[in-house]
Amino acid sequence: MSTLTTTRFIEKEHISELDFPAADVLDSAEKRIFRLKSLHSACEYGNIAQHKVEILFEDETGKKKVETTLWEVTNDAIFLKHNVTIPVNRIWNVRF
Repeated sequence: MSTLTTTRFIEKEHISELDFPAADVLDSAEKRIFRLKSLHSACEYGNIAQHKVEILFEDETGKKKVETTLWEVTNDAIFLKHNVTIPVNRIWNVRF
């Protein structure tokens, strides 16, 4: 039996239609700290080099990924174009 779950690609314009549970997807403080540092680095990278990053996150129905530029990162949310947000606690990782 496979433990892999399917990750669905989503356009950033549809993220505002998703529902996000309050629970964090990561199970340790160390992973959460690393996630926030990675998000800040991805934001800097995207703004300086004007490159998109891949964000893996989870809403109430499962894992999703989006390719976009991060405009801003706070402790609670990331901001994309057109004021689209994703709660930080629902992000698995970011690749850039």
